[in-house]
Amino acid sequence: MKNYMRMNRKISHFAIVQLILSIFLMQTALPVLSGNSRLFAENSQSCIKILNKAEEFYYNAKFDNAIDLIRQCIKDPNLTKENRLRAYRLLTRIFLAKNEKDKAEKVARKMLKIDPGYKPTIEKEKPDYIKLINDLKAQQAPIKTPAKKSSEKKKNSKKWYWIGAGAVVVLGTTAIIISSGGNNDNNQNNTLPDPPQFPTN
Repeated sequence: MKNYMRMNRKISHFAIVQLILSIFLMQTALPVLSGNSRLFAENSQSCIKILNKAEEFYYNAKFDNAIDLIRQCIKDPNLTKENRLRAYRLLTRIFLAKNEKDKAEKVARKMLKIDPGYKPTIEKEKPDYIKLINDLKAQQAPIKTPAKKSSEKKKNSKKWYWIGAGAVVVLGTTAIIISSGGNNDNNQNNTLPDPPQFPTN
């Protein structure tokens, strides 16, 4: 009986310890697991706020302050594609405003690498920004002229082949006519023989 009581106590102590451990693990593990999605959402929201502030600095000609804020966002590996594109667009505009075209071009290339189909809005963007983007897109477009030239060369070579073959045929025919032309007088006197008589049965 005493052994049974001792065993029950040990089991109950063990069960209590297990229960405490599981509660502790649930309280620490669940926030970590769900925290990733929360952190992602918080980072996204904080980056939007940072970009809004950077845009405000840009419009107030506080370019260096804006650049510092944008670089904070760009370093975030979990930054969404939309926010990254927005950051690059803003950074390109800032570098153009500072007359640092090389830096603007470098950032714009990164932007076009993420979104090659990006088209600047004429109503919203400045002409120098639109020109830069269009120039970079024109450089990235594949050049199709060499392929056209080679196909045109093939067409031309075929055309000249047929022209040459035609010329050979015409010259050959002319040569035959000319060579047979000397016997023309004899051929005119010769009449063709009568056709053979078919049986009338």
